[in-house]
Amino acid sequence: MLKKQLNNSILSLKNNLLSAIAVFLVAIPLCLGVANASGAPLISGLIAGIIGGIIVGFFSPSSLSVSGPAAGLTIVVFESIKSFGNFNSFLLALLFAGLIQIILGIVRAGGIADYLPSSVIDGMLVSIGLILIIKEFPLLIGMVDNTKNTGSAIIGIFSLIILFSWEKLSYQKLKIIPSSLLVIAVSIFINSIIYKSYFPQLILDKNLLINLPLHYKISSFFTTPNFSEVFNIHIYKTAIVIALIASVESLLSLEAMEKIDPFKRRVSANKELIAQGIGNFLSGLLGGLPITSVIVRGSVNVSAGATNKLSAIIHGFLLLFAVLFIPLIINFIPLSSLAAILIFTGFHLAAPNIFIKNYLRGKEKFLPFIFTIILILFTDLLQGVIGGIIVCTLYTLKKYYDKKVYKIIDKDNQKIILLERNITFFHKKQIIDVLNNLPENINLTIDGSQNEYIHYDVIEIIQDFQFNAIYKNIKLTVIGLKNKFN
Repeated sequence: MLKKQLNNSILSLKNNLLSAIAVFLVAIPLCLGVANASGAPLISGLIAGIIGGIIVGFFSPSSLSVSGPAAGLTIVVFESIKSFGNFNSFLLALLFAGLIQIILGIVRAGGIADYLPSSVIDGMLVSIGLILIIKEFPLLIGMVDNTKNTGSAIIGIFSLIILFSWEKLSYQKLKIIPSSLLVIAVSIFINSIIYKSYFPQLILDKNLLINLPLHYKISSFFTTPNFSEVFNIHIYKTAIVIALIASVESLLSLEAMEKIDPFKRRVSANKELIAQGIGNFLSGLLGGLPITSVIVRGSVNVSAGATNKLSAIIHGFLLLFAVLFIPLIINFIPLSSLAAILIFTGFHLAAPNIFIKNYLRGKEKFLPFIFTIILILFTDLLQGVIGGIIVCTLYTLKKYYDKKVYKIIDKDNQKIILLERNITFFHKKQIIDVLNNLPENINLTIDGSQNEYIHYDVIEIIQDFQFNAIYKNIKLTVIGLKNKFN
């Protein structure tokens, strides 16, 4: 028995170690790419990856979820850094965002994502994908500082071809190699070997390559928040936006991970929020990017055979090792290959089938979806999401307003108005119209015996009609509503 348990432990350790390596290989280009797209120091993406792996991995209740820098917040980070004028002030907003997430977890707000309409969530994700594509396209084709570089463009376009081709590959054994790792390896080979040997005029300058600091002290990588901005109201507005979007993104990813978990384990959304909050607090404190649970890493983790959270934690330590001991190798990576990876990610977020799916759901779903996308593209994520929710709400109210809340029955020389179960102030006009259009000289019964809720305004309308019915020679009987009359 003991031997069997030992063998199972060794097998589990082996599976989690191999999974950690697979996730690590996917994480490096994503960490760097998200940082580059966010207009932040490249090291900030790796710091977020390290914290997401080690710290969030330790506190998260999920066995398979893997956290790291959030692609979904690139536009928020980019605009925030631009607005504040420096990265340090943004870090203060991120620190407070982490605290907000911890509070949300403590007050058991983990169900927040359940209240967002699916069409708005789809719109948010699609807009993020479109923003990534639009923002990274110039870098993909070698445009840096209004100057086009042919060598960089060749690498970027070839990288994108590899990514889409690898996805369609039918030979499954080769697909063990992560496509992002393949792209990085091929792009380094092209620039360092092929260009150098045969096309020296195409060799990329340093401004077209990753440029991590070549230091070996951990402290040299960190950037601290600008605490002098603690009374700036815009810091807290940004913190709320980051906290809400990061929380929704993490909870949606968590839900997706539960679906693909071979053991179908359910975890606490509130504990996950606390774990993410701790991660974002530390990321803000140490100079990282916003962290969320990332479905791309999580799915790689599952497919590579991970069984518990050890895989996510080891992947974080592997990232730390890479930053400390092999930054020189990382600095060989062309920026255009990272742009290709992000555009590929953006395409999947904004895939045509998502538009088709929402269109087929009908106008009630499609218009909020499109409205959310347009608003986000032309304003920001928060305004877009709020706008999408408002459109959804208006559609819901219209549908509720249009619902007929009564039936007219002609029986035994009398009319019966049978009231539905719930009647709100939205239905006032319906009740007014039906009462005003009744003929004179009739026997009328207003039957509220099935009614559970009726708004006071509607009660007043019925009371006024009851008082004036005598002038139309209407003999009125009201049943089922007596206890609701004053």
